[in-house]
Amino acid sequence: MEEEVLKKYRLAHDISDEVIEFARPLVKSGVKIIEVAENIERKIIEMKARPSWPVNFSINEFAAHVTPGINDATLLKENDLVEVDIGCQVDGYISDR
Repeated sequence: MEEEVLKKYRLAHDISDEVIEFARPLVKSGVKIIEVAENIERKIIEMKARPSWPVNFSINEFAAHVTPGINDATLLKENDLVEVDIGCQVDGYISDR
């Protein structure tokens, strides 16, 4: 693999790691998932990357990913088990978290 390509993959991975840490405190009871998704996507862009796909959620027994719509009113509840799936891309080279 070319060194420049490897650098872009590493940068996408490093940005993903930082965004995951940024997202942790956003996932809490009473917050709409659309708000969490918008904040995560904004952070990715601020870090000079692009989302690889819309932010997705798996909540409790729903193992399939849910992508919140623009007017999604889904609120996180106390004791929800939440997985946030993000991807960052740098010049088309992606990281999947």
